[in-house]
Amino acid sequence: MTIHIGAEKGDIAPTVLMPGDPLRAKWAAENFLTDARLVNQVRGMLGYTGTY
Repeated sequence: MTIHIGAEKGDIAPTVLMPGDPLRAKWAAENFLTDARLVNQVRGMLGYTGTY
């Protein structure tokens, strides 16, 4: 992708949720996604991917 995030090409889904709180992203991934995987943690901004 870009130098601004640590995700690789293909890690970001066509549909995303963008919570304002990084810990809310972690909570949503743990509670709503199957096979959740952390794809970014640059500057404390957590990015997860998985199946809903």
